Amino acid sequence: MKKVLMRLGLLGIILFVLAACQVETSTSIGSLGIGDSVFARVGEDGLEVVEGKPVFEKGSEVYMVLLDAGPLEKGEDGLHWIDIDVEVKGPDGTVLLSEQGMLGETGHILFEGDYADQPYGVFSSTETMDAGDYTMKMTLHDKVSGSRATRSAGFVLE
Repeated sequence: MKKVLMRLGLLGIILFVLAACQVETSTSIGSLGIGDSVFARVGEDGLEVVEGKPVFEKGSEVYMVLLDAGPLEKGEDGLHWIDIDVEVKGPDGTVLLSEQGMLGETGHILFEGDYADQPYGVFSSTETMDAGDYTMKMTLHDKVSGSRATRSAGFVLE
């Protein structure tokens, strides 16, 4: 009985520590990869990277920017063709935003060096949302090669 209680206590501590962490995950299918991601907000000179723990005020826009996204394949026309899906989950795991194919024809362009130039997704929070930990997931699709890469990361609304 003592061992069972100790294991339950240890499990509780591990779950508490994991819940307090901002977790980032990446997955890839095919050759497309994502090097990193950052959260950003609109500042005086455009998007400004949020340093440290990504904390946003309720009612603000939350930007997730993908870094080193590639390599991308060129089509027969010499252009790349990407698209982006964005999903946001609230503190209770409920999906609050699920947008697919956000770029359409605007993603059919040439990227220098076969890497997408910091594609981003945006989530507009509202004043009435619950404070807490949220998760944003972006999937980048290379429509030429059929590859895709996904990046998930957490942010906080206060």
